Parts: sequence; structure tokens; C-alpha cells
Amino acid sequence: MLFRPVLYFIIGLAILSYDFSFLPLVLLAIVAGFVVGIRYGGGVTFFFRDGTLYYKRSVLLYVVWLSLFVIRIAFEFFYFDNFYGILIVDNLLMFSSGLLIGEAYHIISKARAITKTTQR
Repeated sequence: MLFRPVLYFIIGLAILSYDFSFLPLVLLAIVAGFVVGIRYGGGVTFFFRDGTLYYKRSVLLYVVWLSLFVIRIAFEFFYFDNFYGILIVDNLLMFSSGLLIGEAYHIISKARAITKTTQR
């Protein structure tokens, strides 16, 4: 459950690895995204089918992350000297990574609580 969001986070960090000058802003964006992701994770619906717990969530966060990743790659090739554009896209990319991780954390916590109450 956490593997994919953490993988996306690592991929995003790999892009940032060439310049750590704005690392504090990026870390702040990740933490903010995590907090918002935990709250946004409340929109996930859980249901049982044949005794197995499933969940349904929006793919919007993954689409946002993928779009920002493609934009960041485009900046790398076409607008490599646009410092402020790169700064904004990097922060948004890391914010969306935090969103994905926060949402996954919320899903895991909620699923554990649901399975505990149903096993009693």
C-alpha cells in the first residue's frame, strides 16, 4: 500500500538530487502534503466483498503527480535555466508525493481499524 507512493517520492527526489539549494522548501512541501493527504484520505470508501475488505479512492492524486512529473522533466530539457519555474514545480511535485503518502497512511490506519472491529 505504501510502496507505490514512497516509490513516487523517491523518483521525485532523484530529480531534485542535482541541486539541494531549496531542499528546506521541498521538505516543507512534503510534510504539508502528508498532512493534507491524511485529511484527504477521508474520501476513500471501504467495502466488503465476499468477506474481503476493499477500498476505492480517486485516481486524481496519481494523475496530478504524473502531470507534475512530466512537467518537471520538460523543465529539465527545455527550461533548465528557469530557476523559479523549477522551484515551483519541484515543490508541487513533492507536495503531491506527500499527498499520496498521507492518503496511503490514512487508508492503512482505517483498514486496520475496520478489520479489528469486524474480527471481534
